[in-house]
Amino acid sequence: MALMRKDVADYLNVGTSEAEEYVLLGYGFESLDEEPGAQTDTTCYINDETSSTSVTKYETKFPYVSEMIPDEKGIKNLWSTGRNHEVGTAAERDFVRVDMYDPVSGSEGTYQARKFRVSNEVSKFSGDGGEKIKVEGSLNAIGKVVQGTFNVSTKTFTEAQASTQSNTNNAQSVVNEPVEENPLS
Repeated sequence: MALMRKDVADYLNVGTSEAEEYVLLGYGFESLDEEPGAQTDTTCYINDETSSTSVTKYETKFPYVSEMIPDEKGIKNLWSTGRNHEVGTAAERDFVRVDMYDPVSGSEGTYQARKFRVSNEVSKFSGDGGEKIKVEGSLNAIGKVVQGTFNVSTKTFTEAQASTQSNTNNAQSVVNEPVEENPLS
């Protein structure tokens, strides 16, 4: 069976890094999408007839559209970035995407999750006469995604231990061994 949009929950930290306060981004949001934004490098070598393409990085963003509902802490927090023309770290937030379809065995209310540091790019406030005011923008990822779990009751993110994280996204490193000098030279 295909997943539904409600199977992925989004939480925004409206507190500080010292005193986190995660709120659910749900009510009032018309959309909150994920665009991984894979960037590639394509090369055609001189002895090949076809090109080779590698994924080199990601430029992940989460475009959103919401109604301006002042009582919804998450919406008001995002809206305030644009209203107050916040820049730099003042426009940054912690954002957690929770896979509600992937519970952690033996830990009630806890699910697999990813935490992103994001910059909140508010692009538009709109609303014609007699219509609701809309807030549109994008949460743009900063740095690497952090794998972990999120407890929806305590609203706490726990980073996965390096040994338990999937190797899927870990880059391979190359170690250069010293080369012994040729004794014949």
